[in-house]
Amino acid sequence: MTRLLSLLMVLFITSCQSVQPYDESSRFYEVPVDSSLVLNKPVTIAPNLARAYFQYGKQVSKKDIEKYQPHCYLLVSTLSEQEQIIKPDTFIVHRVGRDFIVSASQQHYASIAMNMFDVSLVEYVNIYHLSSERQPHVLSLNCLQWADTSDRLYLTVAEVRQSLGDYFTLRLAGIDN
Repeated sequence: MTRLLSLLMVLFITSCQSVQPYDESSRFYEVPVDSSLVLNKPVTIAPNLARAYFQYGKQVSKKDIEKYQPHCYLLVSTLSEQEQIIKPDTFIVHRVGRDFIVSASQQHYASIAMNMFDVSLVEYVNIYHLSSERQPHVLSLNCLQWADTSDRLYLTVAEVRQSLGDYFTLRLAGIDN
């Protein structure tokens, strides 16, 4: 009898699960594996850097990023003393992940003999691991913004597309094919 009840409970719980619907504006929707990221025009990576940054549809320098607004960076595995050019290509998203980085600031209290850490900001990052036979040194596209710890603001597909502008076309597997 207990086995039958256990089996029925498992069946009931799994029947409540549903396939995640496509909604480009949902913070819960993730880019599917096997999606493609098409680079439409060359991207220049400055000397001694391994990243190219994008915000509001333009390539920008790191110092010009508004970190509280959605932005992305293309990460490569190589450092060079010369500019690196990433040529137009189609990159396959072979793995997707999410991460966060906590920014903690130390607070000193005059009346208390202790230090406290204030965790006030978190960098919420969507990571799209990329592969290309022609440019294997291109590792990933990371899209993020800083937010309050209570917000959990992972970027939506729409925000990623807005950050990348016409530099990239994101084709979602099973949807944009």
